[in-house]
Amino acid sequence: PISVTCSVGSVCTRYVRYRSNDTLKNTEDVRTSDQVKIDKQEPTTSDDSDANWHGSDQAITLTCDDGTGAGCDATYYCTDTSGTCTPDTQYTQSISITCSEGSVCTYYVRYRSNDTLANTEDVRTSDQVRIDKQKPTTSDDSDTDWHGSDQAITLTCNDGTGAGCDTTYYCTDTSGTCTPVTKYTQPISLTCSAGSICTHYVRYRSNDTLANMETVRTSNPVKIDKQKPTTTDTSDANWHGSDQTITLACSDGVGAGCDTTYYCTDTSGTCTPDTAYTQPISVTCSVGSACTRYVRYRSNDTLMNTEDVRTS
Repeated sequence: PISVTCSVGSVCTRYVRYRSNDTLKNTEDVRTSDQVKIDKQEPTTSDDSDANWHGSDQAITLTCDDGTGAGCDATYYCTDTSGTCTPDTQYTQSISITCSEGSVCTYYVRYRSNDTLANTEDVRTSDQVRIDKQKPTTSDDSDTDWHGSDQAITLTCNDGTGAGCDTTYYCTDTSGTCTPVTKYTQPISLTCSAGSICTHYVRYRSNDTLANMETVRTSNPVKIDKQKPTTTDTSDANWHGSDQTITLACSDGVGAGCDTTYYCTDTSGTCTPDTAYTQPISVTCSVGSACTRYVRYRSNDTLMNTEDVRTS
């Protein structure tokens, strides 16, 4: 018998050509065998996955090619999140890869094919199929405290393990109802005029590179107090026949709040307030005397906004 061989991993075709003669040298015409076809080559399967992020469910198509060999027979596949599963499901149509709303998902498709001669390829693994249906999350560094100076608010977008933040939009107002339309590129400056009390809100939202858009968020009220407190006294311009007590009252309006009131008393109205006020001030006059006194005072709020000295 004639040995017709083919290397492992190859597809080979051979012909055997032959003729015979008898003892009288009668010789037949040359004859040719059928094509002897040997296929020791594994088929090759490919997929149409890519390494990009996608914002919707994906369908992965597998394509088997056996070149010039006997022909593909069956393809088997499996899906998992680690790229380690064993293909055992026969492929009949595109493979649906799904991800729940609000989630980030990564999957692998693993597969192999065999031809009609049971030549079986090694298992192959697709690119990681990445689907991002999760909105990014943006935060701000505002707080609920009062501040005595203008403020700068920083916004930070985080898309977790998803496709990545793209753009943050913001707006500012005094009611917390505006619509973010300004692209964020640097910390947001919130200012307040000298002598004023201001409350601002920053509203913002971000989208990722797949246009997943978060719901608008609102900062804490950003409170700035540059207004001096106002202190009053209970003195009057009348003459009195007895010692008097003068009460001081500090008001900071809607600001950060009064902290300390200082006072002094003299007969000329020129002293410098340096005594912390804790109770009504006693103004006395000796029996048989006529006395005039002035109470001078000033207050500061918790942000050290300090009023000008007042005189009773």
